[in-house]
Amino acid sequence: MLTERLLVLRAHLLLDRRDVFLLTRDVGIARLLVTSASRDGSLAGPDLSLVDEVMAAGVPVLAAGGIASLDDLRALRRAGCEGAVAGSALLAGRFTLGEALAVAAE
Repeated sequence: MLTERLLVLRAHLLLDRRDVFLLTRDVGIARLLVTSASRDGSLAGPDLSLVDEVMAAGVPVLAAGGIASLDDLRALRRAGCEGAVAGSALLAGRFTLGEALAVAAE
């Protein structure tokens, strides 16, 4: 799998995260699912600095991890994300899928 190869490559060449993001762009990866593992399921808000870091490399992003509100979805959209995974927020009833789709259409 390409993802595993990139991680191995990073470990062997001691690439920093930005170099890995640039490499994914350069090999033609269409977009990345960027998940802040420390925020996944926490409803503590998305890691906007991580999203910004990936976006700066020119790689389209689907964001996940920590999303708790419609305002979080708006913030990710303003950051340029193509989409978001908001599973915990939906399961917790923080907002409905219809409300999330309405934000996406704004």
